[in-house]
Amino acid sequence: MPELCLGVSGLSSQHHNLLWLVQLVPSWITRGREVRRRLSLVIIAKLLNKKHMRIPDDCDKQMSLLHQYLVYMKPSNMLEKMRKEEQQNVSEEHIEERIDTELEAEVYYLIYILLHLVSEASFFDTVNSDQRQHLLKLCGTLDKHIKCDIREDAKLFYRTKVKDLVVRIYGRWQDLIQNSRLTQ
Repeated sequence: MPELCLGVSGLSSQHHNLLWLVQLVPSWITRGREVRRRLSLVIIAKLLNKKHMRIPDDCDKQMSLLHQYLVYMKPSNMLEKMRKEEQQNVSEEHIEERIDTELEAEVYYLIYILLHLVSEASFFDTVNSDQRQHLLKLCGTLDKHIKCDIREDAKLFYRTKVKDLVVRIYGRWQDLIQNSRLTQ
């Protein structure tokens, strides 16, 4: 499976195409869901410019890795990092302002794709007590590092779209947590 995930993640460099590749893997069979989870983690690492690492087989370690990736997805940090990369190429101020708004939209679109991949990587049919603890930790991280970092603006609809996705993922995780509590 590691070779499969690495091979599929190398098929494209466009983040939206990589998401589509994950979504093409069938989710109605157990093996497909496992491939989707691992492939999502590999692609998240690739999009966050993290060096390739082997995705652990243990579900607990996968969730810990996902937690680390969520911290790296903080919009203000990603925007600052991309600004530094872009400022090396831009010298005029008025061009810089135009590029800054385009860059922010690009960062938020990347975060939107990354959050879809996070959702795929955290999909479980049933949740045991360890996974429940990881989901609680992921909820806190999602709220602290992503949701609270997004300042909505009527002119900047892409921010609202990302925040809406954060709320939907958070709600789904809370449902899984509540349902696992009932079965225990």
